[in-house]
Amino acid sequence: MPDTSEIPQSSLSHYAYTQALPPCRWAWEFLRRNNQFLADAALDANNKVSIRRVSSDIKLIAPQTVQTNAEKWGLAFFPDPARNGYEAEVFWSSLHPRHQVNVQVSPSATGRNCNIYKQVIRSCQITHLIDPGRNEHLLIKRYGQVIQARCSGLSLLSPVPVQVGFLISETGELRASFRALHNALQIFRTCPKTDRWTRTNLSLRNALIAYDCMTAGRSIRETAIIIYGRERTSAEWKSPGRALKDQIRRSRKKGRDLVNGGYTRLLEMPRSAGTQQ
Repeated sequence: MPDTSEIPQSSLSHYAYTQALPPCRWAWEFLRRNNQFLADAALDANNKVSIRRVSSDIKLIAPQTVQTNAEKWGLAFFPDPARNGYEAEVFWSSLHPRHQVNVQVSPSATGRNCNIYKQVIRSCQITHLIDPGRNEHLLIKRYGQVIQARCSGLSLLSPVPVQVGFLISETGELRASFRALHNALQIFRTCPKTDRWTRTNLSLRNALIAYDCMTAGRSIRETAIIIYGRERTSAEWKSPGRALKDQIRRSRKKGRDLVNGGYTRLLEMPRSAGTQQ
């Protein structure tokens, strides 16, 4: 986790990687700060998980035992808590379906891998998971964005060329399924915007910073300096108003709530479309 001992606003750069994170990866950011979770993860450190790197951008993971303790936290297995929301190999369980897309894998009728498959292999970092039930899942990462996919049909480890298609559930929430698919396709944008934050991600970033500062013993004013800069904070502290102080207190409360179980709400939350500098 970022070191908040640096009070200048440059500390804000430690959180830059969160800009494009989807809600399910924000859930991991807050969960990995939960003390009980960290204790459980440490106790489960010897629970075997096979990890094999196929290339610099492709990794295969297969838990060797049932991950009962991890499943209590909504995870397929315990990722490394030291890895952040973009880096960590976090696979959420199927109990939270809104955060993932469903993919159907079939033998290719043309004898060649389809364009979607080739583009993913060519331009993304991929982690392939086979869970204890022999179900296949993917984490696909690119440009700071991460999507999780649940695969059905032909195994992606099959040597034959494949055709990949997206599935829309008829029994689930249709709007949520289309939103998840739309968000997943953003990973293929050639020129992603990196200079704007969604309002949701900005609020979550501030809650994360406020929580980290609080646990590090930093004051409300020191937290405000990191988030809003020394000049604005000094001006606000000299004024009779309490707006900025109250905002930091709300961010602290939000961060504490998300760490202490509220992270599960993020797994059901769609990505916000609103942007803010």
